[in-house]
Amino acid sequence: MNLDNFIKLYTGIPCDFDNQYGTQCMDLAHFYAYICHGIYDKSVLAADCAKNVWLKWKPEWNKYYKKIPNVWDDVTCFPKPGDIIIWNGYYGHIAICVSADGMSFTSFDANYPTGSKPHLQYHDYANVIGWLRRI
Repeated sequence: MNLDNFIKLYTGIPCDFDNQYGTQCMDLAHFYAYICHGIYDKSVLAADCAKNVWLKWKPEWNKYYKKIPNVWDDVTCFPKPGDIIIWNGYYGHIAICVSADGMSFTSFDANYPTGSKPHLQYHDYANVIGWLRRI
């Protein structure tokens, strides 16, 4: 399934990949990796919170994704549609890039703001650690 169809399928639909904590941003990212990237190993991208997908990266995930750090002063480096974007913060956040330029981006988010169902969301790059690109 491609990104556009994934967005059409999941917009406004609560998704709980692990059947814990209700609809979270991590659940949407896992469904995306499973459905669109064909990654059926549920341990891939598994972490206790969104920021730790990046901070506690497991070497075995390198066969699925390339980590691209957010270079704060390089407006020529930005995510592509389909990249998985990760934020820092208390728990952090994770979402799927829909469109981007060097100043801002739109992503497909769940639980941002807290409690929201999957939807398109505008962001700047504040607190973005980096993004994952499917290999």
